Amino acid sequence: MIRPDDLPDFERPPIIEAVMSVQFTTPVEYREIYARDVWALFEKQFPRVEEQLPLPASFEVFGAPGSTGLPLKIEPMTGPLRNRYWFLVADGRELIQFQHDRFVHNWRKMLDAQNEYPRFEPILEKFESELGTLDGFFQKKGWGPIAPNQCELTYVNRMPLINENGEQFPLSLYFRKMDMSLTGDATDFALRLQQVITDSNGNPIGRLYIDTSTQADTAGRRQVALTLTARGQPEKPTIPAVVAFLQTQRERIVRTFTEFTSDAAHEMWGRTQ
Repeated sequence: MIRPDDLPDFERPPIIEAVMSVQFTTPVEYREIYARDVWALFEKQFPRVEEQLPLPASFEVFGAPGSTGLPLKIEPMTGPLRNRYWFLVADGRELIQFQHDRFVHNWRKMLDAQNEYPRFEPILEKFESELGTLDGFFQKKGWGPIAPNQCELTYVNRMPLINENGEQFPLSLYFRKMDMSLTGDATDFALRLQQVITDSNGNPIGRLYIDTSTQADTAGRRQVALTLTARGQPEKPTIPAVVAFLQTQRERIVRTFTEFTSDAAHEMWGRTQ
């Protein structure tokens, strides 16, 4: 996997988490007890396990009467209880999430740790390999190949609003065309934007969400959060189509991030291209 030559790049990007996710059709024969077998596939590298509430099924829909442009979430009210499992490396910087219809890989920058962002390509290679391992397990069980119906790529960024000398940065520092002076004495903001993602024929297949707001970090210091998420349907219900979707949306996210943020911020982050 090769990074596009003309893609903007930064030496010190403010990213603290990258998430790759695929949602798939639950095999009819799947039972919750099989989650232990799934962990066994990855346990050597991911020796820690945690249980979480399941993620609801989510689909990007278009053209429905009264559609709001938000993803459709389907939450079944009956049937067996389902869990979501986190399989973590020893220090928690990477984890796999698994549930009956979802497989996710997270990279996280840990507090006070020197684990710098390893870049998209190595994470995608891991995700593709792990997804292939899960697919092999499904087929060995006689469930057939994984059938993806949605996939998602998320970049989570955090930028401080106070410098090392305790001086306050202006709210608009990180953004190219946001003039906070128009809001008078405003000290906080929250904004959501979304764009439709189309295929080569111009048909809508997903959306890009841009969410930004002010907040406080774990130490109470003010910062700006900027999260970009691309979610949609792969061209085919196959793993290669999922990989292709993620590669395409990575470019979309990086270019959108670059257009959305300011030249002053780019200098802080060491833009090289």
